[in-house]
Amino acid sequence: MSNETQKGKIELAIFKKFAERAGLDVLTKSINKKEPPKPDICCQINGEGRVWFELTESCSPEFAEMMNHLPESRVSFTWGSDNTEALLQKKIKKSYPVTEPVDLLIYTNGRTAMPDNALTAIIQHELSDGTGQFRNIWFMGDNVCQIWLNKH
Repeated sequence: MSNETQKGKIELAIFKKFAERAGLDVLTKSINKKEPPKPDICCQINGEGRVWFELTESCSPEFAEMMNHLPESRVSFTWGSDNTEALLQKKIKKSYPVTEPVDLLIYTNGRTAMPDNALTAIIQHELSDGTGQFRNIWFMGDNVCQIWLNKH
């Protein structure tokens, strides 16, 4: 299986988990993985119509690299820092060739150096200058799902 195919399957699973936890009334059969330059996921939300979601993982690149190369039974240690600020700024600058609303989902997947509350504080600070094309910015961590509404 290619990395892109595997990444697509992971993104679909994460989106479905997010939609359930966030209480979004998504038509399950409408969830589709898309390829760039479009956002990652397209779906139908009851009462809203077609909505696009761009997904991005907040992680420590050092943790991700270590976890990708270690067998599950092995324990290791590394120092790392999260890439949340750079990741968010890169996503906000992007433009997607769609006319329907686009939301951004920032998620953690066990590869972060900071707790959820520190990550959400960073995200809030970074959004003070705007959200780009994104209608909403969502965060899904281990125990939290928060929303920042675009107030354009």
